[in-house]
Amino acid sequence: MYQKSAANLDYHTGITLQFWRELNFCEHWFARLFEALGFANSFAEMIRKVFEWRENKLGIEHMDTVLLFYDLCNSLAHTEDYIEMEKVARRWINISEKLHGNDEKTTFMAYAELGSALSRLWRCEEAEYIYNTKLKPYESIFGPEDRTVLEVKHKHAINLEFLGRLKEATRIYREILDVDRIIIGDKHPQYLATAYCLGDVLADQKLYEESECILLRVFEQTKRVLGLAHTGTLETATKLAAILLKRSKLGEAEELSKFVMQQRQHVLRPNHPDTLVAEQDYAFALQKNHKYLEGEEVYKDVFMRVKNLRVEHKDTFDTLRTLIKQLCSQENYAKGEDMYRSVLGDWKTNLQDMNLTKANALHELGYIYVCQKRYEEAEVILKKVFETKKNILGIADMSTVNSLSLLGYCHTGLSKYHEAEDADRICLQQREKAYGLEAERTMWSVRNLANDLNNQGKYEESASLYARYLSGWRELYGESDSDYIEYSEMYENMKKRWAREEARSFAQLDLESIFSSWWMNKTLHSDANCV
Repeated sequence: MYQKSAANLDYHTGITLQFWRELNFCEHWFARLFEALGFANSFAEMIRKVFEWRENKLGIEHMDTVLLFYDLCNSLAHTEDYIEMEKVARRWINISEKLHGNDEKTTFMAYAELGSALSRLWRCEEAEYIYNTKLKPYESIFGPEDRTVLEVKHKHAINLEFLGRLKEATRIYREILDVDRIIIGDKHPQYLATAYCLGDVLADQKLYEESECILLRVFEQTKRVLGLAHTGTLETATKLAAILLKRSKLGEAEELSKFVMQQRQHVLRPNHPDTLVAEQDYAFALQKNHKYLEGEEVYKDVFMRVKNLRVEHKDTFDTLRTLIKQLCSQENYAKGEDMYRSVLGDWKTNLQDMNLTKANALHELGYIYVCQKRYEEAEVILKKVFETKKNILGIADMSTVNSLSLLGYCHTGLSKYHEAEDADRICLQQREKAYGLEAERTMWSVRNLANDLNNQGKYEESASLYARYLSGWRELYGESDSDYIEYSEMYENMKKRWAREEARSFAQLDLESIFSSWWMNKTLHSDANCV
């Protein structure tokens, strides 16, 4: 009797488990549908629930659970929780290597997600090591046309962008598109996503004409394939509008900005950050097109809604930061300060009870004051911001480093050159670790430190750093780049001044040997990093 009841219980338990498993697969299907429609938060929330059920009921080593690691990492990337994404990817690697070894595709995908998480955490050198040592061999195993291999190459290209190696990233994007054009066609969403990235990286290299041509094709296709309100369509339109403004095609830029604004208003709530940013973009396009009164009206409407945001709400600081950052990129510094004050009042009261979200918003206000050359106020703000980020995130976090770099700029503006040097040396050290020796952000720190040393009369080390900066910038953007031309001329004038001051006889100084010596040190440094 007991055995019969137990068998009957096992039978019914099996049916129940199978039912819930089928239901779980339906939930997974709906989650992927939300992802395709661009609803990132709904996708992430549902995937987490599906994964937790499988882990609890089927076990972490069950194939259905292991296969869901990819979507879980993807959902964390959508919600920008990259710290958790790194943990999940490392867990996935351990389980996949235990079950399948190093040559299976699941292990390959797990390493790719780890590389992507590290890139987003600005640990780009670590990510580059993974792409070159762990992932490159898989191309010969699966073939250059394998879908997963192409997706990993795409992630690698993004990491190269973060490292400032834009030409290499461009080459990889073109290689992916050449293969995808044959395999999946030029209307497939994956092809369009890669084409968008190519247009974006070309714009970063100031190749606006080709970038416009590519993004225009992507925009037309995404409207047909993904729909007018899809995130991919609207992000492409936003980027294209910015390029059109740079190329002085003001009417087209205004029209596109209006399109994005209307779609955001239709799909999202009025106070959603993406809606407010789209409206500010439209206002900026109107004013660029000499429609000042209309643009001002749109700005006022945005300001009124921002002013009504609840300060205690968790999204308020992030929304405010996004809007101020956008205004700064448009050089609307006074409007950025007004927006901050309209929501949060006097910045001095916000220095009390600091947390990370407040620090991020105050960083943008500090940037505004630096741009307005209000260095004393900026210094007070940025010191507090830096200390807060350092305590919460650590000195190696790039958000902390960016605030320290801005603080160093304040010190320079206040003629505190020794403090500026200390800050910029730390920034250079951390950026070299995160981005590598040749990245654009690393070059910024090289230039800043060279300026600090020059201001203190430390001409020899300053000359070495200027030579490094000019060589690195020329490699990134070429000799025709406006920044390269400006700093080359400034450097030549500095050399003449140094010679006149007779601080050192730069007429006899062999700058080539200085650069050769730096290059040897760089090679040794690179070898040490690899070890």
